[in-house]
Parts: sequence; structure tokens; C-alpha cells
Amino acid sequence: MATTPALYPQGARSTYASKIYLTKGDLLYSNDSRIMFKILEDQVGRHDFLLTPCSQEMFKILYRHEGHHPS
Repeated sequence: MATTPALYPQGARSTYASKIYLTKGDLLYSNDSRIMFKILEDQVGRHDFLLTPCSQEMFKILYRHEGHHPS
């Protein structure tokens, strides 16, 4: 029997956490509502989970930035 890999949907993140910004101690849930990860350390303090993960394509589409972006 094949299993479907768990995914990290952004909707579950905001619903379960009841907040937009996550930090140390917060849990990340999978698409089937199971805990995937716990944030053990946070050296940054503020993270944007609303946008897609940083990629060259994202910067090209959203910001018309061509080439490498040092994010």
C-alpha cells in the first residue's frame, strides 16, 4: 500500500498557531493535521510564512528581479 507524503500547507500553519508569525516553541502541522516540526531555536525573531519559499522564480515574478538574489 502506497502512502502519500505529508505536505506543509500554509493554511494549517495559521489555523493551528492562531498567529501569523511563528517563533521558538511553535509547531508546524502537515496537511493531515499531524505535527511535523517544532521550532527549537529562533535567531531571527520574525519570519514571513505568508509568501512562498524564496526562489529565483519568485523574485522574478513578484519583483521583476532578474538573476541571483542573495536571500
